[in-house]
Amino acid sequence: MFTNHLRRSVAAAAVTAAVLPLLAGVALPAVAATTLCTPMTQSVHQSINPTSGASLLTTSSTEVASAATRNGFTDKRGVVFKASPTARPGLVPVHRMYKGGDFLFVADTAGVGEYENAQTKYGYVSQKVEFYASATKVGCGLEVRRYQKGALHRFSASPADQAKLKAAGWKDEGAKFWAQAAVAPAPAPTPTPEPTPTTVAPAPVMTPAPAPSATPRPTPAPVPTTPAPVVPAPAPAPVVPAPVATAATGSAPVGTTSYPVPAGAIFVAGNGSDTARGAQDAPLKTIKAAVTKAVSGQTIILRAGSYRETVKIPSTKRLTLQSFPHEEVWLDGSVPVSGFAPEGRAFVVDGWTAEFDASPTYTWGSADGTQPGWTFVNPSRPMAAHPDQVWIDGTAQRQVSSLADLSAGSFYVDYSADRLSLGSDPAGKQVRAGFLAKAISVQSAGSELKGIGVRLFSPSVPHMGAVTLESSGISVENVVIEQTSTTGLAVSGTDVRLKGITLTQNGMLGASATYADRLSATNLKVADNNTEGFNSAPVAGGFKIGRTRTVQVQDSAFTANNGTGLWFDESVVDATASGNRITGNSGHGISVEISARAAIANNVIARNEGHGLKINNTSDVEVWNNSFIGNGRPINIVQDARRASDRSTPGHDPRQAFPDPSMTWINGPVTVRNNVISGTTANCLLCVEDYSGQFSAEAMGVTTAGNVLHRATASAPTWLVVWSRGTGNPAVFTTLDAFSVATGQGRSDTELTGGAIADPATFRVDDTARSAAVAQPLSARIAGLLRVPAGTLLTGPVAG
Repeated sequence: MFTNHLRRSVAAAAVTAAVLPLLAGVALPAVAATTLCTPMTQSVHQSINPTSGASLLTTSSTEVASAATRNGFTDKRGVVFKASPTARPGLVPVHRMYKGGDFLFVADTAGVGEYENAQTKYGYVSQKVEFYASATKVGCGLEVRRYQKGALHRFSASPADQAKLKAAGWKDEGAKFWAQAAVAPAPAPTPTPEPTPTTVAPAPVMTPAPAPSATPRPTPAPVPTTPAPVVPAPAPAPVVPAPVATAATGSAPVGTTSYPVPAGAIFVAGNGSDTARGAQDAPLKTIKAAVTKAVSGQTIILRAGSYRETVKIPSTKRLTLQSFPHEEVWLDGSVPVSGFAPEGRAFVVDGWTAEFDASPTYTWGSADGTQPGWTFVNPSRPMAAHPDQVWIDGTAQRQVSSLADLSAGSFYVDYSADRLSLGSDPAGKQVRAGFLAKAISVQSAGSELKGIGVRLFSPSVPHMGAVTLESSGISVENVVIEQTSTTGLAVSGTDVRLKGITLTQNGMLGASATYADRLSATNLKVADNNTEGFNSAPVAGGFKIGRTRTVQVQDSAFTANNGTGLWFDESVVDATASGNRITGNSGHGISVEISARAAIANNVIARNEGHGLKINNTSDVEVWNNSFIGNGRPINIVQDARRASDRSTPGHDPRQAFPDPSMTWINGPVTVRNNVISGTTANCLLCVEDYSGQFSAEAMGVTTAGNVLHRATASAPTWLVVWSRGTGNPAVFTTLDAFSVATGQGRSDTELTGGAIADPATFRVDDTARSAAVAQPLSARIAGLLRVPAGTLLTGPVAG
């Protein structure tokens, strides 16, 4: 949202920025292009700063509701038009730019030069592409005009507002882009009565689960409890209406970014020569040659095309590697293969010499582990750690270990004979095969990667990733990494910034981070990873972060990964996950394990086959204002026998003194507040257990208030709450009343029974559920994560 610079600047009423005389209206021809209106579905809000007169356009309703208000943009005009959230043919990016309290929105129109001049001549900083619109008149017919007064600019799509601006002395600079007219919002639905909680008999006790991942089994013995009088809950508190979610999109599509080209940049193009000067009119041919030629601080500009090479940015040079504006640039680790001839059941080509290391762990040459459930390679997918890859017409083929196992859709590589065999006939089709292991290794502090794609590389597990960030202060923005054999991106440097990254269809993990203190990751798309079917433990799935202090993962999507979506594990301290959508993963949605201090807030966590949120041996966890829809156990808080005081137990951060005072690996306190918990494929909604038999839920400091717990019926799932009693079996409760009487917890929670309370497609929770609980006021820290004022009363996430 707003930068710190903006927070300081907007507070000042006086604005001294220079006027942009070159930004007068540019006449653009009208075209009949009604089809351009179709993708314009993203609402664009406007807020005015009544003190300065500056205006803000934003696609984020959250920004309107919170950050805009805190920075003086209090005159909220609502949705003023609609634009496209992504690049589409015929539409141009509209850049959000900032200088001295003034927001400028510039359509990046070829030949006009406003975007470049605003930066190079007038000092505006490009913050991001806010949306995409038409540079010419289109059938939706809504023109957005720009007005200028002194050093400030205003935008208007309303004739009535435009007349007022002219009367107030604002200069009309003409129509700058065309968008779709905003549609009037539908009336709010009438709330339905809150379902009456069902009263069920006291719950039975359960036998201990045999392992941390197991679910409890009931026995008929009753739970011995001492009932306490139920204290009536206060009247329901008001709920702040939640804005519509803006889905995380990851990287801008490769070829749509437009980063400024600085003076003195070195150019690389496929038709260049490595003996050339490296100028725009005499580019080099390879990135390697450009890195060799560059001096620290220079930018390397890549022209459109595919580059088949491994790039290393050495520790001695701080470099920026970026695409030329609006040109599609890929680093590609594959080569086309032809000349296949039928041979028995196979189609064979000779002379294939690419070979890769198949070490299954992070140590070169080491064998896989032997502990059941903690080996990298699953016996059902024995070739997972072999990095060889083949695609036929873009479809990945499955590697087999012998020619006898070859069948349609598979391939076999014979290293000793230099032969590549296919099980499917490649006639008339394009065959590509992995040829290079690593794509990019960034070893210098402060280097940057921008606007490029990385695909079809074949790193071994010990390579850590196809792209590795190995020093401090590295920035990666609008980068796509896809279809690598193991891990797409690996971070091992401190103060790394990831923004707008897409990580899809990688063989083991989308991304990993280790020793990555102060990592910031925003707007990631991490989807469909672990295509090779590695075991989900010790590592596989979406994004795993370990041995890192202070990490923020925000406004991102973790979807359909084969394993856990987002995993904080092994001595992670100060982890924050907020504003994320974590859906459809085959493992847990979020896992926080043998760590300390975590905030899980404002997330939509839905339809994960494992637990929605698993908290395992982690102290000081805050779980606020999430929605848990249709997961395994929605919130599973479990303790096992591991302790940080035992030096022999794996998972310590070797950079810290032993014993680490910040680490106990004992749960608690765990604060569960203002969450919406609906449905489960398991047997309880709120589940707390200690497999080591030492700690009750009270001893672990588990507390619950302001939550909505929803079941379709009073017996599905069987138990509303499973509650550790330390030694012996945990208590189970079938109703909220019984739980509150026995424990004193949950007295301001709400139990709902009946039909669905969340949209099955969007997972948006209905207003009845949001209003059901007595929400607890947000602390300043949690309110900051939700981007609403401290003290706000709200159930569920702002964004869903």
